[in-house]
Amino acid sequence: MISHLETDHYAAQIARIKAKLPAARAADTDLKVFGADSHHYQLQEPVAEAALQQVEADYGIRLPEAYRCFMREVGNGGAGPFYGIYPLGHGLNGLVDDPAQYLRQPCRLQPGMTDAQWKELTRAIEEEQDMADEAFERAMGELYAGLLPLGDQGCANYHALVLNGPFAGRVVNVSWERYLPGFAYEANFLDWYERWLDEVIADEQAGWFGYNRGGPEAALLHLFQTTTEASVRAECVVGLKGKKQLSPPVLQALAAYEPGDDARLRLLLAQLLLRFDYAQGRPRLLALVPDNLLGVLQSVVWYAKSHSADWLPVIAANLDRIQDTQTLDFATYVLQETGTDYGPLLLPFAASPDQQQRITALHALAKLPNKAQYLTTFITGLHDAVPRVVHTALQAVSDLPDPQLRPHYQAVAIRFAVLDDNYIMVNIDHALKTQGISLERLLRHDYGSNG
Repeated sequence: MISHLETDHYAAQIARIKAKLPAARAADTDLKVFGADSHHYQLQEPVAEAALQQVEADYGIRLPEAYRCFMREVGNGGAGPFYGIYPLGHGLNGLVDDPAQYLRQPCRLQPGMTDAQWKELTRAIEEEQDMADEAFERAMGELYAGLLPLGDQGCANYHALVLNGPFAGRVVNVSWERYLPGFAYEANFLDWYERWLDEVIADEQAGWFGYNRGGPEAALLHLFQTTTEASVRAECVVGLKGKKQLSPPVLQALAAYEPGDDARLRLLLAQLLLRFDYAQGRPRLLALVPDNLLGVLQSVVWYAKSHSADWLPVIAANLDRIQDTQTLDFATYVLQETGTDYGPLLLPFAASPDQQQRITALHALAKLPNKAQYLTTFITGLHDAVPRVVHTALQAVSDLPDPQLRPHYQAVAIRFAVLDDNYIMVNIDHALKTQGISLERLLRHDYGSNG
């Protein structure tokens, strides 16, 4: 009786999914969507109701109805987000070592968890440096209790199904590395799966699926305009930003919206416009430079790399504000796309007290076609007190045949002849091939007396 009720409730959606699967296969014939080459948009044969009931009896659980209908009416795993959907009963120990004990226990996760809440839940694991295996397995079991692993995303990430509690039936993205979980926005497994098919068919970057809010652009715009929650408004912009393209009316509505003092929304809207209409996005992003230089540089790299030259004056005017390594990293990413000699802008960072800034600057200088003009800076790096800086400088000049480098190579070789944890001597050998001399000859020569 329950089986028929479930099927009737989801019958129309199941029919749509069955029709959309071959459409998704046709839309991605080259298997470009991440993970598609592992399942080829093929499903295994559906399972019988008895098989579902057996798993439920074995583990003392009740499988959510939408998932049960999929397995019984559509297919027993196969095609799905990332590397696909596990067959019934497979992958149960992906998150916990004893699924028989922990699948039936209450799920502790909930949508919208903050970093602070997650830190509290994982405190026992993260703070115990030498936790015994048994204690670690117990802590992980309690952390991910009540979750049915649905599939593997790679890099120790999984999509899982909540089995009990107020969020039963929802899909959540979790990690063995214990990153903050992220609930998918759909109400149940079938909604989540159908959205994946829709995004594959529409070619909407379905590879990294389920982490952002989905749906048609009109629905996302309507929610953006009507919600009173700032977080939901931001989610809508992120979802729209991931579309392959946006219609002019949607772009016009977003461009006309004034986010006020919502700093996150201001940045997201600028990024969206930057991606779809650079002329409108550029002034929006420029307005954020005083308060969020890092966000501005990241936005250029992610959404407007071909316009990097426009941002060279911005970097030049804000050099004194670049204090942290991450901002410097993104500044160099932009500079490298400008097609200009940006070397003078980076020389102060090559002499920074911060070793990571020195490394970043030397690495970026090494990418210049005219890097030989900065030989003095690289030579200074070869004598740096920090081996990683020496390594970076050595790699930068190893293809330069300038004989001025030989006495400095000699000094480096003598310094690291015995203790070398940074592969410096390997790079010395490579540099000496460019110079056309052997290490033995280099060490034998007296550069102090005759150069």
